[in-house]
Amino acid sequence: MKAFALALLAFAWPAAAQAPVPQRLSDAQILQALKSADDAEIAAARLALQRAYAQPVSSFADRMIHDHGALDGKIKALSRSLGAGLQESSESRRLDAGGERALAGLRGLAKGPDFDRTYVNEQVEEHRSLLDEIDERLAPAVRNPRVATLVGKARDLIAAHLAAARQLQAGLQGR
Repeated sequence: MKAFALALLAFAWPAAAQAPVPQRLSDAQILQALKSADDAEIAAARLALQRAYAQPVSSFADRMIHDHGALDGKIKALSRSLGAGLQESSESRRLDAGGERALAGLRGLAKGPDFDRTYVNEQVEEHRSLLDEIDERLAPAVRNPRVATLVGKARDLIAAHLAAARQLQAGLQGR
């Protein structure tokens, strides 16, 4: 049995040694990741204002523009006050790419109930995914207490958006 364990360890060791170790994000990278998510939400909401069929979907899009725009302003102001700027990372690039994919899918839809359902379903998925991102990667990496406060406020906002999107999603099911 001991020989088997040693053989297994010898076999697994090279693969484990070559696996990339995720780097801890800097506060500037965390702020950029949040900004990337905000930018994607604002772009999708602007398109939704043009193509939404149901008034509750338009109202939700207005809220996304307002709330994410305000958060974006706070991110920029905090970044300036820290003198750190914003810094791209694999996280922000992944969020940018995901936002572009979602937006491309929405652009392919005409104004109407199908657009509404697709937009709201995307909002549920994107806000749920962003909560996971914050909980698993962004919040644990924060160093500065002011960045931690902003990340916490962003998390609360995104959780409220997820709840609103789920409620809107349920209302659109019968349409």
